[in-house]
Amino acid sequence: MSGLVFVFGLLIGSFLNVVILRLPHGQTLLGRSACPHCRYQLRVPDLVPVLSFLFLRGKCRQCRQPISWRYPALELVVAGLFLCAYLIIQPVTGLGVLLLAEAWVIIAVCVVTFVVDFEHYLILDRVTFVGLTALVLLKAIHYFIGQGAGWSWQDPWVSGLIGVVLGFVPFFLLWLFSRGRLMGFGDVKFMLFAGLALGWPNIIVALLLAFWLGALVAVPLLFLGKKKLQSSVPFGTFLAVATVVGLLYGNTLWYWYISLTRVY
Repeated sequence: MSGLVFVFGLLIGSFLNVVILRLPHGQTLLGRSACPHCRYQLRVPDLVPVLSFLFLRGKCRQCRQPISWRYPALELVVAGLFLCAYLIIQPVTGLGVLLLAEAWVIIAVCVVTFVVDFEHYLILDRVTFVGLTALVLLKAIHYFIGQGAGWSWQDPWVSGLIGVVLGFVPFFLLWLFSRGRLMGFGDVKFMLFAGLALGWPNIIVALLLAFWLGALVAVPLLFLGKKKLQSSVPFGTFLAVATVVGLLYGNTLWYWYISLTRVY
């Protein structure tokens, strides 16, 4: 089963490559892919994830221009993350399958957000809100099948709403009072998705990790003169990484942190 999950992840990674390549430029996802150099329309043998890249030695079949290594790398990353989520959740019931589907939606949205924001300083509403809609539907099914957990933070809706309040509201207020100078509205909307995706307490783990990652990258760049205080930083990339870490290891990191506070 793990092998099938990995192959499925490769296929989704291949699709996400198309999303990342086309949506920032306002292009449709419909239509066949083509070589960016000679516009040769790719056929099925050219589209097999990772294997086509290796077989063609990283070059276009028609014009022999190099193909970016990013395409197979992203396919492998998505496949690895999908497999990791599967091994952590280990679904054996219908609810487990729903949780895995939620995890895969979150991973897919975060991968696209990471790359697009890193390259274009842009968080795509279409990606964020498609992911948000999918999460709402999956959580609704989860609630009705599992009958919920009452008014407890363990209930998927209660936990998700707490996550939205803790994630979305502070970012919205920061954007509002700074008039967009300290925070882009794309980040605010992404936190609506991340808050619902992670819930309590994983959203706290993700927020702390995102700000730490941002500081670890931004401070050296400021020190080296590569960035200025007024420079824009693609904070969505850090939010995306932190959201995936919070999804997969949030509970472990949270209870590890709690254990430290008890010691000291």
